[in-house]
Amino acid sequence: MGRSLASVSSWSYFASFLTGSLNSPPPFFTKVKRGWANALLEVKKIDVYVSMRARIALRKDLSIPLEDKNEEKALMDEEIRAIRMNKGRPVDVNDLVGALERGDEVCLFVIYFSP
Repeated sequence: MGRSLASVSSWSYFASFLTGSLNSPPPFFTKVKRGWANALLEVKKIDVYVSMRARIALRKDLSIPLEDKNEEKALMDEEIRAIRMNKGRPVDVNDLVGALERGDEVCLFVIYFSP
């Protein structure tokens, strides 16, 4: 059974990332990031992702950060409710990818290895 080029590239990229020898991401990585960001735009039930989208939208709108953290939390809660009712501030794939690339947001990916 042969390995596909994508799986070999994925493992090479992962190994480069772990060892710190990453020079540039493989060509398919941009497509993966955009696909993941598209999926994230649709999530309404997973709190951590809805909160991430709310922060990105509020930063884009220049509504946060605020010195008054209670007021900031109230804005976040309001935006989370709006997102869940499909009435959140506009955010697109580029906004999500940009926030992750700049380090404004961090997302942990769980990798499952099957035997």
